[in-house]
Amino acid sequence: MVDKTRTQIETASGHTFDYDNMNVNMIRTQDVALALGKLCRYNGHSRVFYSVAEHCFLMAAYAMDVTDDPEIALQCLLHDAGEAYVSDVPSPLKAKLGQVYKDLEAEVDELIAFKYGLPTPLFDIVHELDKRICLDEKAVLYPTSRYRWVAEQQGLEPLGIKLALLNPSEAALAFLHMYNLLTGENVTFKSENFDL
Repeated sequence: MVDKTRTQIETASGHTFDYDNMNVNMIRTQDVALALGKLCRYNGHSRVFYSVAEHCFLMAAYAMDVTDDPEIALQCLLHDAGEAYVSDVPSPLKAKLGQVYKDLEAEVDELIAFKYGLPTPLFDIVHELDKRICLDEKAVLYPTSRYRWVAEQQGLEPLGIKLALLNPSEAALAFLHMYNLLTGENVTFKSENFDL
């Protein structure tokens, strides 16, 4: 007997996310925060653990300080939220995976944008800050790198922020705290399904 191929994952909250039948109701802010808190940037090849949640939190905090615009800061916070469902795939691998992955990533990103009322595409400043923060990350996570990263090749400067190197739970909490500050919501992990 051949089992039917699964098209769903079970999320931290105990709900499902179905890749063949995606809808906005499958996306939960707590799931995004927890998954991104556990997801290591750079496919885990950095000197120390550094989560996607911390990356997003730091971008949002910087954007809020510099622009005083909660809409831009929220875009920064959620710009990688789709990675909670499609993972943080390194750019060179994304190029090799081709159109199927790009289409799936775009579909998830559109759902995230719809759920949180984000514009598509995101503002240019979000993409610029995302490139620039990589230089702050490079200085800490790859201090002896011999490669020039894309932001360096484009003549961009680092943001000048300090990485906290939060553990997964701390990063998830920081992400959720920033989300609540920017939206005025009160999303928490208080549930039997979340163990921080």
